[in-house]
Amino acid sequence: MYSVIRTHVIPVQSGAECIVTSIYNKSIRIGGAIVTSFNMDRFIRKRWRRYDVWSSCEFEIQVGTYAKYLQAANSESIDQFWLDIKPTGDNFIVFGDMSTKETTCEICKETDRHQIQLSSCKCTFHQQCIETWTKYSSVCPICFSTIYKYSRLDNKCSAMENENELIVSDPI
Repeated sequence: MYSVIRTHVIPVQSGAECIVTSIYNKSIRIGGAIVTSFNMDRFIRKRWRRYDVWSSCEFEIQVGTYAKYLQAANSESIDQFWLDIKPTGDNFIVFGDMSTKETTCEICKETDRHQIQLSSCKCTFHQQCIETWTKYSSVCPICFSTIYKYSRLDNKCSAMENENELIVSDPI
């Protein structure tokens, strides 16, 4: 028998711990999968939003098979990965040359002739795809080299334009 340990902050009242445990057990019995911590925390906050005193509580959920245990671990890590990565509020201009080669953008997987070839690594992407990517990461998604970028609000950008390197911005 395999089990998963989850920690939640629940209200200090009789019955809250039993309700959370029963929801976990019901999700395994009916749906065949365990509820993620993110979804359970959302349920707890919605159900007991008016309570003042809260305490951390650990739950041991019996999942039965190794496959269900792995499924619970995978769904938990993916949820946490996307919660940990938060986009910056800045919009960036990515430095690179316009590419006329018909290549596949590795972010959206579409083929188009209008792409940017990054200055730092020569990988090619759609302009909008790579500029959205730079909100989450400052390295190339293919080769992990640093992406040269500047905030759209930065006045230095217009001074850095020259014949060899284009500053590519959103089309109007």
